[in-house]
Amino acid sequence: MENSRHKFRAWDKELKQMVYDVQATYDGLEYSKVNKDIDVDAYDWMDCFESWFNDRRFDLMQYTGIKDKSGVGIYEGDIYHHGDPRITYTVVWVDSGLMGKQNNSTSYAGLESWRDQIEVIGNIYENKSLLEDHS
Repeated sequence: MENSRHKFRAWDKELKQMVYDVQATYDGLEYSKVNKDIDVDAYDWMDCFESWFNDRRFDLMQYTGIKDKSGVGIYEGDIYHHGDPRITYTVVWVDSGLMGKQNNSTSYAGLESWRDQIEVIGNIYENKSLLEDHS
């Protein structure tokens, strides 16, 4: 596992975009995914990390601390498979940790045991079609 496990991203329901590294918010973010090349940051009004929790505009997701087989960081809300692309999983909180819940099933898979085979293919906000049953 990586050292930096306490990373978060947020889905902006209003602007329909993912915002990364929101745990680093003190006086706004350095940039956001969509507008990183312009001088004005859409999130400069977020003055502390707690602001992301308290604003209903955002859905906050925690980083799992592991990367998939391509080096992509795996976050809560990500959709992945580990072999058969027809069988997909969504990263969810279960009890006190993050696991993969098989979509269209009641089965769960531990992330750590499959880490070398996991391929993140999207997330629940930007790729809802991946949640459909493809069997």
